[in-house]
Amino acid sequence: MARNTDSSLDRMLALLDAFTEEQPSWTADGIMARFGLSRATAYRYLKSLLKAGLLAPAADDTFIIGPRILQLDRQIRLADPLVNAGSTVVERLRKALMATVLLCCCYGDAVLCMDHAQGDPGIESSYTRGRPMPLFRGATSKIILANLPAHQLRKLMLHRAGEVAGAGLGESWPDVRARLKAIRRAGYCIAKGEVDPGATGIAAPIFQGRSIAGSLSVVLSSARFAVLDPEPMVRAVRDAAAEISRALAAAPDDPGAARRRLPSPRHLVVAGHRQSKA
Repeated sequence: MARNTDSSLDRMLALLDAFTEEQPSWTADGIMARFGLSRATAYRYLKSLLKAGLLAPAADDTFIIGPRILQLDRQIRLADPLVNAGSTVVERLRKALMATVLLCCCYGDAVLCMDHAQGDPGIESSYTRGRPMPLFRGATSKIILANLPAHQLRKLMLHRAGEVAGAGLGESWPDVRARLKAIRRAGYCIAKGEVDPGATGIAAPIFQGRSIAGSLSVVLSSARFAVLDPEPMVRAVRDAAAEISRALAAAPDDPGAARRRLPSPRHLVVAGHRQSKA
């Protein structure tokens, strides 16, 4: 995920984006090449991140994500309003439907799983806590897209039309708008096999005030979904999402709300660069 590189601090923090599931460790030379940094700058950034505990030394002169992340993760589990409002609902829904349940938030230009409860033994969702999901695929993300303002959706269509079309949302702005409008009016989204083959997801929106804050999804095997009456499951997911929205609205203060909203169009990451305000 690209970051605004207006300041040295932004450029330093952008180094953390290089540490992924596919490449969990980096050498200093690798960081230099990846970000186009001088040796002095790269070592200065690495030294600061090591001191903060955000990176840690590993074998063969490499660096990995540091233990400070665990401390921050614990703080999220204790203090994040969405997690606090939704964790008991997630577990209750898992038991009631015997399905895997995902509690997700809007983060940057992606959708991030904040809480996960495995429930359907017939499938194992690849999207567990902390893993970003595709923005245009799956019920979890599409229900969020459907509740974004029209100008934000138009901006996404303009700059990422190929991804939008590839996800089956349409090849023109009128088509995309009509399909997402239908999802928004229904109040839920069902998607089959779009993220994990053989899995079906049912998602409903979670709101912070009038703004979309995230989504609540149940995931079950498509074979099991085919023999069940979907209406009770849809109703249960919608009711549970509405319960979380009410809990967020009742919270006296929510410092995490701004983080969970997708950014305004001028901050959306498009083709690896942040777009300036038109």
